Amino acid sequence: MRAETPGPAARLLALLGEERAALLAGDLTALAALADRKEALTDTLESEGAAPRDAQEITRAAQANQALLQAAMEGLKAASARLDLARSGGPPLSTYGADGRSEIHTADRPRVERRA
Repeated sequence: MRAETPGPAARLLALLGEERAALLAGDLTALAALADRKEALTDTLESEGAAPRDAQEITRAAQANQALLQAAMEGLKAASARLDLARSGGPPLSTYGADGRSEIHTADRPRVERRA
């Protein structure tokens, strides 16, 4: 007796589960590897069709993953902006001197020490 192989809907749901795990782990390399498989399964599912219940589960899982992906992208943008700010030395500091005049202080651009 042969075990029945899961259909494209079940395989896509499993793949979306893998994608969710990769998103939560921050494994961008795994996400890139899953993209081709997900596209192929989506094409197969579009040509063969899916039961309404399967379609709802797939939609829910894909939307949840999309939200995680969006949050990851926003986090990467925020980290990049923070690194840019650190590299630039930060915003200028405005103070007042003993004579009451405004003074603006800027930090020198931080240097990276390289050792052989």
